[in-house]
Amino acid sequence: MRRTGGWRAARRGASHVASAVLLPLLAGCAGGRVARVSPADIPQLEAQLTQAPNNATLRSRYAAALFAADRCDDATAEARRVQSTLPADAVAALVIGQCQERREEFEGALTSYRAYLAAYPNARGAAAIRARELLVFRAHSTRQARLALQNEAQLAQQPGDPNTIAVLPLEIAGDSSYQSLSRGLAQILTSDLGLIQRFRLVERLQLGTLLDELQLAQGGRVDVSTAARVGRLMQAGRLVQGLAAIPPEGDVRLEATVVLPTGEVTSPETVTGRF
Repeated sequence: MRRTGGWRAARRGASHVASAVLLPLLAGCAGGRVARVSPADIPQLEAQLTQAPNNATLRSRYAAALFAADRCDDATAEARRVQSTLPADAVAALVIGQCQERREEFEGALTSYRAYLAAYPNARGAAAIRARELLVFRAHSTRQARLALQNEAQLAQQPGDPNTIAVLPLEIAGDSSYQSLSRGLAQILTSDLGLIQRFRLVERLQLGTLLDELQLAQGGRVDVSTAARVGRLMQAGRLVQGLAAIPPEGDVRLEATVVLPTGEVTSPETVTGRF
């Protein structure tokens, strides 16, 4: 689904994915039994709501059934009514967010999910919302990477923010069994640089999706011109690339350089020590 089908291909299976996410959250009253909902339940739920219009739990199930029927406008309206009385209801938050996803409003969906998690990090259903947030962030990052590639000529004319830094996966040399550390070491560098508040760090997933689009996802040191290109596409004023030389025995050598949008590369900084 990388280049053919895109996001709309994902939408074709959205109802099945939604059921997998929503149904475990819809617990019935009898012994925690899962009360499944589907478009076929809509008439019955509407009849029940006529008798109990203030039953927020029932309305939450109704919103989920409307979502399963691909009636996102109605589902969102009902979910927001639920939130007015049960703001911690995870099903309502998922309905709203996933409807935004279907409209490819990824930033809006991220805002919805993150607002819920900030307010109710330990609520029942928070794990499902956290999983959706990650999926949406990946989709959003992929779209942003493709837009950057489409607009590369314009971005090349814009200077990158000198306080925005992207850290490439490190090249692992020596013992190949440590290759999986490539991204992990880059994440450690990113986290440490993030402690300096004046810097804005490009998130690992955002950089990773761009590397995927450039077919550089396997990591390893890229040439200077490619590194500068990545920096321009991310509008990062500085791009860090590094090397971890890990021999079977003896000291490990870590090396880092900074690549500027002009292609200029700083002198390498090196440290050695025990692994």
